[in-house]
Amino acid sequence: MKSGASGTPAPGALRKRAEERLRLRATPGGEPASSASELDLTRTIHELQVHQIQLEMQNEELKRTWDQAAALHETYLDLYDFAPGGYFTLDAEGVILKANLAGACLFGISRVALEGQRVATFLAPESCLAFAGFLRKVLSRQPRQTCDAIIQREGGGTAHVQLGGEAIAGLPECRVYMVDVTERRKAEEELARHRDRLEELARERTAAVVRANEALQTEVAWCRKASDSIGVLNERLQAQVQEAREANRELDAFSYSVSHDLRAPIRAIDGFARLLEEHTAGSLDEEGRRLLATLRKSSLHVGQLVEDLLAFARAGKTTLRHEEIDMNRFVAEILAELLPGERQGQVEVRVAELPPVTADPTLLRQVLVNLLQNSLKFSAPKATPVIEVGWHRAEGTVEHFVRDNGVGFDQKYAGKLFGVFHRLHSEKEFPGTGVGLSLVRRIVERHGGRVRAEGEVGTGATFYFTLGPAPSPPPPPPGPAK
Repeated sequence: MKSGASGTPAPGALRKRAEERLRLRATPGGEPASSASELDLTRTIHELQVHQIQLEMQNEELKRTWDQAAALHETYLDLYDFAPGGYFTLDAEGVILKANLAGACLFGISRVALEGQRVATFLAPESCLAFAGFLRKVLSRQPRQTCDAIIQREGGGTAHVQLGGEAIAGLPECRVYMVDVTERRKAEEELARHRDRLEELARERTAAVVRANEALQTEVAWCRKASDSIGVLNERLQAQVQEAREANRELDAFSYSVSHDLRAPIRAIDGFARLLEEHTAGSLDEEGRRLLATLRKSSLHVGQLVEDLLAFARAGKTTLRHEEIDMNRFVAEILAELLPGERQGQVEVRVAELPPVTADPTLLRQVLVNLLQNSLKFSAPKATPVIEVGWHRAEGTVEHFVRDNGVGFDQKYAGKLFGVFHRLHSEKEFPGTGVGLSLVRRIVERHGGRVRAEGEVGTGATFYFTLGPAPSPPPPPPGPAK
């Protein structure tokens, strides 16, 4: 449908629609006019009816337009009232002629009570002059005018707001929007404080860096001066280390040689003492038999000491042969040797499920034999000796332990346990050579591990040891050249 400038149908189209509606209203079978006057009257009535229908149609169109305008007005009012900021219509004196709900909420007052009051009534004293200048510029139609102000809410409290406005054409009035920027101002102030603090810290850090740099330069200069002395000391230390290595090698060779050379004489002494005991069995008195028994016992002790020293010397020279070892089978075999059938019921043995290890089987066997013999010896005085073999993870590696409920030791002497010939008990209390734990430490350290002990007098002792990682296999020989 074509429409005029006002949104109503064009006259020609409206006339056609009116004629069509009148035709539909006409009574079927009507008689024609009989004279000219009646014909004119009929035409006049027809025109009046057409005009009446045109007016009815225009009224219908106007009603539809009115309803649409009313709906748009309601939408506008909703948008106006519930906008995120305050909207106001002010006159030239700054009196609030109209306000939306958001604007009334900014002032903490109802819209009815707000309209008719001056904006300056709600302004903090320090903001009145700035607002007056803003209002004057807006009414004089200067573009893009804004203003920051502080308003005092009804009932107490203040808020920082930002205003913007424009003049209404043809009227001494203007429209002004107002946005609450209190939180933004707080954030800006907090940011400024942080920025000032950061600048202060930067100055402090810069000064500290300058001081540290000066100290570092001084230290570098001192280090350069000391570098030559350190080099000389390092050379001396290397020479001393080499001397110590040579001395250790010579000491190991001497220990091995002496121990090896002593084996035959000691065996001879024990053999001759045994023959003498058999030959003079009936002629020796009690004192003679005691002295002969002491001689044999001492020779056996010295013989065992020689064997231990030989083992200690070999442990430092033997080439390690790394193999994967089933610790559960290994421990079971050693316990079966150390605890024959008649003794198994006298000792309570607890063995955890042990993980496999990679080590030299001969040397690892010596470690376990020495530790288990040690635990059996020192727990023998107990009514029920308890021996425990287990493991746990410590510092990312597997640490095995052998624990007993024996006589124990004072923890302050733990560091002396692994020294050669260092004993915490007399030969009479617990026989031994004082080499067993030293041999354990040497073997464990050759495997790249460590050994330690924990104990308490009268409660028992625990000996821990770790084994270092297995060495990497040698690279395969190079293939034939192509």
